Amino acid sequence: MKSLILILSFALSSCSFTKRNLVQRDEFEIYGGSAHGKSWDDSLTLKRASWYLEMTMAFDLLVTEIDDSSEFFNWFSTSEKVAINKCKKSYLAIYYSNDNDYISKKDFLANVKKRGLDEIVVNGFVSAFRLHHQYVLNSFKLYKTSVLCSRDTTHKEFIIEFANYPSVKM
Repeated sequence: MKSLILILSFALSSCSFTKRNLVQRDEFEIYGGSAHGKSWDDSLTLKRASWYLEMTMAFDLLVTEIDDSSEFFNWFSTSEKVAINKCKKSYLAIYYSNDNDYISKKDFLANVKKRGLDEIVVNGFVSAFRLHHQYVLNSFKLYKTSVLCSRDTTHKEFIIEFANYPSVKM
């Protein structure tokens, strides 16, 4: 009995020595959509990175390059399309922060700004996305959606860096 307690104590205490900060990578797809009387079955594939502090998700980012060749471009308003078409590269970013004390949405936007990306507010896209079945299913009402615009032709990589986490290339 004593040896069992000793083994269990050792096993449980070893769990406390795991890494506190980790990043999990994955992909996420938004399936189909419609706008202006037109429906499509295409998918929008986004790269996903989730930053964890111990067992708590501190920040979640879904991102993909977006342009007028995607059917989902129809979800943008006319003024949003004009702004996006002025970009050399544009990235649709859907992101979540659970607490401003860890990684805030402001931290994220400062990070991408430092890398030469400007935020475009896309309320038209969000209005269409809100009516998509995956919006409610995946609790995207907790997320913010923006387009990140590079006006610089030298911009090549989308890299996110937060203190005490590994760099993430999206």
